[in-house]
This record gives sequence, C-alpha cells and structure tokens, in this order.
Amino acid sequence: MVLDIPAKIRLHFLLPAKFIACGMLYACLAGSWQNSCIAEPPVTKVETPSTLNSLGQSTAAQASAVISLKERVSTTQTLVTLNEVAEILSSDDAFRETLGNTPLGPGPGVGRPVMFDHLQVHQRLLAMGINLSRIEFSGSARTVVSRSAGEERTLQVIQQVTHVEPQPVIRVDRGKVEALLVTAFREQFRWGDEAAMPIVTISPHEATPPTVLQAVTDGAAIRYLAEKIDNLPEQAIHAQIMSSQGGEPQNVTLKLKLTPQVRMVAFRRAMQKGEIVQQGDLMWKLDTAQAECCTEPGQVIGMECRRATKAGELVNLKDLASAPLIRNGDIVTASLRVKGIVIRGQYKSLSTAARGETVTLVSLDDVRERVTAVATGWHEAAITSTGGEGANTSQMRGVQLLKTSPQEEPPTRSTPSRQGGRP
Repeated sequence: MVLDIPAKIRLHFLLPAKFIACGMLYACLAGSWQNSCIAEPPVTKVETPSTLNSLGQSTAAQASAVISLKERVSTTQTLVTLNEVAEILSSDDAFRETLGNTPLGPGPGVGRPVMFDHLQVHQRLLAMGINLSRIEFSGSARTVVSRSAGEERTLQVIQQVTHVEPQPVIRVDRGKVEALLVTAFREQFRWGDEAAMPIVTISPHEATPPTVLQAVTDGAAIRYLAEKIDNLPEQAIHAQIMSSQGGEPQNVTLKLKLTPQVRMVAFRRAMQKGEIVQQGDLMWKLDTAQAECCTEPGQVIGMECRRATKAGELVNLKDLASAPLIRNGDIVTASLRVKGIVIRGQYKSLSTAARGETVTLVSLDDVRERVTAVATGWHEAAITSTGGEGANTSQMRGVQLLKTSPQEEPPTRSTPSRQGGRP
C-alpha cells in the first residue's frame, strides 16, 4: 500500500534531515581540532657542551678551520690579532698559527674600546690571501675589545707625573710702551727747530719678549744705539733696555716711523653750523698733511660752516660751503658808477647769490624798476645792467650822489687896462 503524501508534508520531512547531516559534519570537524590542541608538544633536543665540542671537531674535520669570536676581550697590546679575539679550531697547527697571527687593527685606547665583527675578519683574511672556503665562523657576531684596567691606572699615573703647569701670561699695555719709547727718543734726539720736529711713532718688534716690554713699563732705562737718524719715513732702530731691578741689558729692535708736520689752518674757537668764517676765527697749527684740509686762510674766509666744529680742529673743506652774501628778500645796497660818478641806492633782492654771483634787484620805490648786479659783499652789490644799453640813469629813484670827479674850469683871458693909455 503506497501512501500518497502531499508535497508540503514531504518538504517538512526533508529539511530536518539536511540540518541533521550538517550538524554531524560540524561535530566531526570540532573533534579533530580538539585532538590537535591537546596533542603532546614536540620534544626539543638540547645540545650539551660535549655535544657542541664533538660538533666543532666534526666540523673542523670537514673544514680546515673553525673561527669562534668571543663576546668581550681585554688586552694591553697596541695591535689586535685574531688569536686574541677568537678561538680557532683546526687540525693543521701551522694553518691555525697563521690564522691567529692575522692582524685586525689598532688596539683600544684608555676609555675607547674597539669592535670587530665577522665582516671585518673576512676582509682581513682576504687581504692576507687566505681561502675563505676552508673556514667556518661561529660564536658571537662581534667582539668588543677594551684596554685592561691595570694599563689605565698606569697611564693615569704617567699623565699626572708628566703634567706641567703653564706659565702665567704676561699682559703688557703696548700703548704705554710706545709712549715711553717716544719720550726717550725725544730726550735723546733733538731737532734745530722744535716746531719742525716730525711726529715720531715707535713700536716694538713682534719677536720682542714680553718680559722686556714689562720692564719698559716698570721704568727701565732706554738708550738708543744710533748716533743719528736717517731721513726716511720708516726704518729700524736698535735700543738697549736696562731693567730697574738690575741684570744684563737687553738689546731690542724697534720700528721707527717719522711723519713730517705741515702748517695747516685750524679753527681758533668753536664754530656753530651756519656761521660765516672770518679771519679772526682761524689760526695756524702744525699737523700731518691731509688731502682735504686747508693750507691757506683765504680759501675759507667768507664761507659758511656746514656743521659745528671744535676749537683747534683742522679746517676741512668738506665742512664748508660757499656762503650766500645776499639772500632772497634781503635789502641790498647797490652801487653804480657812471662817467666818474658813483650812485648808491637801496634795493630788494629777488634771488640768492654768493660772492661774484649775479643777483636780480628791484627798487623799493618802484617795483617796475629792476636791475642786475653782482654780489660783492654782505648785502652789497655792484649794478651791471639797468635795463638796457644807454638807459637813462636820471630816472633811477632812491639814489644818492657819493662822489664826483673834479673838473677843470676853462682859463680866463686877461685884457689890458685902459687906464694910463698904452703900456
């Protein structure tokens, strides 16, 4: 008998079966993972020193040598060899000795260790011509080499014994030394005219000992060995220094420089900016020749100071400017000479002019009357043009007759007297 089960009911039966199969598969996988987790750990083989020794011997038998670097080494040698920083295993004694005598580098200093690694050892062996295919390396990757403590203490003792205290530095005032040398020079050498004596500059040589310079500042006697001085701007002169504390005199070489003096123009008093230089404001002064300084008073008299100056200061042409004798708006006394007659009048300036420069003037009575003049002094000018050739000077107003040229009167004829008849 066959049961006819509807399709919906069959679906309800099939779905649980699929879920059951998936659950069984998941359980199998979980069980295998748990077994792997609780499995016993692998056994690690521990190598003992005897095992390592036997391994090194077997390796040495296969290769010619095995080099095992040490981790730290102390030495007192100035040259480090491979035998000091590594243990060499080899069946060939001669080859082991050759490897041990291979130099690696300079030894360590006090407090300055050095380091050698496999690469440096490789390079040194290659430089010595050793075949690296017959050598194997083991042990530490690098070796630190330091100097032994006993050697450090010995070096410290030697340094303490050989240490020498520096001598104190002698500080000398060279300006004072040069002044004392010049004073002694002026006392020993005389010029006929004291005013004509050049400016003397004496400086010690660079190789002069500081003790000699110190003796000069302490009042040592100075005597120059030259009998006369050459007429040269710069020369060497020998002197003898006798210390005030006694002892042997010291001979030194000095540099002598003579600078001739020139009579220059200087200010007698302090001048303010804008002042006009007068003859009484100047004086003569002996000094070294300078390019911009004045040597003739006539060059600066009547000029204007561009800055304030001190008494005794040399007159510098850069500090002076041409002073305007007539400024714009000043009342100027102008004079005109016509046929022996000098006429003077008051005018107003329309421009600024220094000595010898042209200025335009206008009459105070009539602004239409203008004349051209040349500045000759302070607020003074000489008229050069009155508005054209042959201008009528009688029309000039505000003029004053100053002087007339003397004119001779014509001689008179004498007539004979009629009294008494003929002579």
